[in-house]
Amino acid sequence: MSTQRKRRRKPARIRGGGEPAINTHDPATAKHAEAVAQAAAVAQAVNRLLCELYASDTWYANEPDHGRIGALFALREVCRFLRSPAILAFQNAIGRLNANDPRFDPSFDPQRPLLGLFNALLDLERGASQPPMLRGRRDRGGTPASGEDETLRLFAAVAVDLCMDEAITEVHAFTDTTRREWAAGKVARKLTHLDIRVKGKRPTARTVINWREAVQADANLLARRYTTILARFRAGPLPASQRAAECFAQLDRLVSYRGVGPVPEN
Repeated sequence: MSTQRKRRRKPARIRGGGEPAINTHDPATAKHAEAVAQAAAVAQAVNRLLCELYASDTWYANEPDHGRIGALFALREVCRFLRSPAILAFQNAIGRLNANDPRFDPSFDPQRPLLGLFNALLDLERGASQPPMLRGRRDRGGTPASGEDETLRLFAAVAVDLCMDEAITEVHAFTDTTRREWAAGKVARKLTHLDIRVKGKRPTARTVINWREAVQADANLLARRYTTILARFRAGPLPASQRAAECFAQLDRLVSYRGVGPVPEN
């Protein structure tokens, strides 16, 4: 028997001492590398946007012009973000994915309405004649509610419907009328707890019912917002017994934003 030891073959060393070189000629590898680079560019653009919006919020809070300069800066940065190379490349990729979708318009410009608002605010800041976009429209009698009050009444109306859904599952002795009154009373108590006043008085169940009827009868955007938000709550993962509580939490957030704006809509 031979006493000569067998030599173990050593693993081959990779030249340069590093990881194996990536084969850039492989289509799958190249596509992955391109996607990683695009994601990094988008993340960098989002980070820049958030930093600039933070600076705009400082202007919004400290200037005596009710936030107009801050809003101008914020709109400018959002438009700059939308036309940055990373976002344009992302938009083009989305366009290629939706090339066969008849609902997709390849000429869509996401910054067009924002630029219109920016220019209108800029004209107002320069003292030019009031832009048509910023002129108020009064097609109803009386003084219209402010945007904050309108949004609060909108979510109060949604809360009434969600409380009515809760009453169906929890209490079976209610008629439609008593169920609505019970739900409106529950919302009114929540608004009282939040220290909401209507002409100096606490809102009652009748007040909330009137708000809901006005929202449902609104011929403008308000009724559509009401329908959309209510459908969003009902389509969510929460059971009917918890949806009203989630809407009440949204009312808490709305009240915390009063006087600060803009108001988030869930």
